[in-house]
Amino acid sequence: MAGKFFEMIAHDILQRGGEFKVRELTGEICIDDDECKKLNIPKLDYKQICDIDEIDSLHYNVPKSQTFETVDALTPEYDGKLNYLYQMMISETHQIKVNGLDKLKSKIKNGKPIFLFFVVPNIDSLIYNYTLQDFVTTGNKKYVGWENNGTSWIRDNVVQYVLEIDL
Repeated sequence: MAGKFFEMIAHDILQRGGEFKVRELTGEICIDDDECKKLNIPKLDYKQICDIDEIDSLHYNVPKSQTFETVDALTPEYDGKLNYLYQMMISETHQIKVNGLDKLKSKIKNGKPIFLFFVVPNIDSLIYNYTLQDFVTTGNKKYVGWENNGTSWIRDNVVQYVLEIDL
């Protein structure tokens, strides 16, 4: 219940834009703000989508289905330069389902960096405790089929960040 409530608040805040504290994820926790940066996100119109073909770069796209794999919102080719994906979290871990990203291939495999933001509230030092997340199969097993399944573009282009929302 708390996760759904935070997700609703986070969608509202992100689509309105603003300055957010972000940190690129590594395999280690962070102890202070030295690794954090500020990211400015402009206001984008909220767009609820039922199908991947409805996603566009001019909106803050939110899947209508609550069971959409891997992301809760996205803005592909944001500013013509980057793909922004958002996953709302209140915990310190969230595995990344490769299948969910692969389904978005037509929108985010465009030669531009893919920034996957794990969006967390500004409580319990989540921004500092979050570490690099594993890529997994739909059965939550560590993903190893990069070359055989044509998914190496995901491994090679996704950069993981944690983004803090002030509540």
